[in-house]
Amino acid sequence: MVLSRNSLAEACSDHAKLAGEGLMTPTFAVDTCTEALVSETLTRDEKAIAHINRGVVQLTMMELVEDAARDFDAAAELKPELGESYANRGAVLLTEDRYAEAVAEIDKAMTLGLKEPWKAYFNRALAKERLNDVKGAYDDLKMALQLRPGWQLAEAELARYQVRSP
Repeated sequence: MVLSRNSLAEACSDHAKLAGEGLMTPTFAVDTCTEALVSETLTRDEKAIAHINRGVVQLTMMELVEDAARDFDAAAELKPELGESYANRGAVLLTEDRYAEAVAEIDKAMTLGLKEPWKAYFNRALAKERLNDVKGAYDDLKMALQLRPGWQLAEAELARYQVRSP
């Protein structure tokens, strides 16, 4: 998520994106977001976004999943109408093999709206597959690709499926 002013909070957003693309170390991005949260006077929205950005980077650093969960919880408390908090909490629950809870969080995120809904459909597909809802997983992967054509991650998952006539 992106902020609109020159600040550490904006740098947090930029660094989180760069870390996600492998162009910056995740630790540096997390440190930038932490500095923004502790040293700047941020609006409620800016704080929520900084928590989400820091949490997303922490989630990629598997040893920091609990920290990521705390950031997503903080963001949801600050701005409960922000779907990204719930979508990312769903991703945390996926890493903890709590698939039904992950689906519930992602469903909530989808009702609130998301900037990148294809990621939520992808994660929900993974959870549904683990819950033996193969058709639901397949449908979610198809939707992820409809929203983001050519997305290789979803294409690779979808390639594992075989559609059979009854």
